[in-house]
Amino acid sequence: MLGLYGLLLLSLVAGISAAPVTESPRETCRKVDLRLFIPLALGVVLVTFFHEHLIEQAALAQRPLPSWMAALPAVPIMDLAPLYGHVGVRTSMAVEIFSLLEAGLMTALVLVLRSRQAGLLVRITIGLCVAGLATIALNAHGILSQDIYAYMADGLLGRGAYHPDTARFGGQFHVLLRLWGSPPVPCAYGPAWLFPATLLMRGALSLGDGVVRFRIAGAASVLAVAVALVRLRVSLPVLLTFLLNPMVWMQYVGDAHNDLWPVALILFGRSYAHRPLVASILGGLAGAAKLPFLVVCCLTGASRALLRERLGIALGSVSVALAISAGAGGLPYFHALEAVRHMYPLPTDPQSIALRLMALVGVSIAVLAALGGRRASWAAAFSFIGFGYGIFPWYAAWGLAYATLADGAEIFLCALPITAFLTATTYAPTPLWLPLLFSVFLGACALSYVLIRTRFFAAPRRWGRAVTPGQPISDAACTRPT
Repeated sequence: MLGLYGLLLLSLVAGISAAPVTESPRETCRKVDLRLFIPLALGVVLVTFFHEHLIEQAALAQRPLPSWMAALPAVPIMDLAPLYGHVGVRTSMAVEIFSLLEAGLMTALVLVLRSRQAGLLVRITIGLCVAGLATIALNAHGILSQDIYAYMADGLLGRGAYHPDTARFGGQFHVLLRLWGSPPVPCAYGPAWLFPATLLMRGALSLGDGVVRFRIAGAASVLAVAVALVRLRVSLPVLLTFLLNPMVWMQYVGDAHNDLWPVALILFGRSYAHRPLVASILGGLAGAAKLPFLVVCCLTGASRALLRERLGIALGSVSVALAISAGAGGLPYFHALEAVRHMYPLPTDPQSIALRLMALVGVSIAVLAALGGRRASWAAAFSFIGFGYGIFPWYAAWGLAYATLADGAEIFLCALPITAFLTATTYAPTPLWLPLLFSVFLGACALSYVLIRTRFFAAPRRWGRAVTPGQPISDAACTRPT
């Protein structure tokens, strides 16, 4: 909890002290040093392989492990109860070390890639590393969450997932009732996600078939976000810290969490912000996929120069989301949300309430500053992880649509492996746990102090230059801060 308090405190301060949204000229005068880049990129793949192997060992070693669960194509580490009851201290410490290694390797990659141009060998290396990470995730046998099986149940039921029954769970799919109850938990996702899930499960013959289909859809969402980032002309470090991020591949491909689809829609909407209708439709689809994205989709037009354009796209996105949710989901969707709220009541202990309030205030400040003042800070993106129904590792990417508005989004991406470890509920406390929590908390406090001092008490200093959104940026010259 201490580390989360630090990150949310940093998010609050960063949102208050956010700088104007700018686009800096991309510096492409020097090529990437292959002697450093190739070992670091391959190191990320190797560490991810061992990390996934550890998760598989932990999944198969958990107790109790019924025979029907051991026979699943992807064995989840159950995290419902008791908390910290399934992964031992030694395994948890190894995962913690690998998470730190992943963050460190990506930070080193950022330093190597900054102000560099990607040549042919760099692109080939990136392609091979992405293929390696995808192979690891697509073939993962151990997973950190059983949500992929809930997605299968929703896909089998179609619109009936909002008021589920047990009639369609014959054969191998009967196991889904053991994982998610009989009848299963009502679907808490909007029609913009339920429709693709129904298409994915159409003709599925087995649980293994369903796992493969949802993992391929997860890999497609990763590539969709990458394409959207290219369209937004982000820097090379931002693009590669996303594409080579172990947390991204493990959470959104291996575990097949559906959170990247709405993020991709919002990023694509931002790339079409010069066409308000298209941007509003894309943002609205994101809001109609998951309820919290009704707020996040307001960022679809945040890069536009005029206030009326930003507010118009935000209002259009929310209107489209509500129209799709009401028209395609209707009362069954809202009744399902109410049923899930009663089945999984929010924690009422003071710590959880404080974290939720901090996250809510942080997201509110970040979104209002982006819309009203066209200001953003990469550090404020951490508040989005606490904006959902709970605080889970796979919610960490919710802040990506906001972080890429500001310089420094690569720092947010480098921190994702550590953020995912701190918010996971499947690992036991280790001897390194408290030092890591204190390090994150103290680092967040120190960075908060620097942000306040720089924003409010230091003379202004411009790095890069502000340009009108959509205006071409010349790559001809390298400009550096002086």
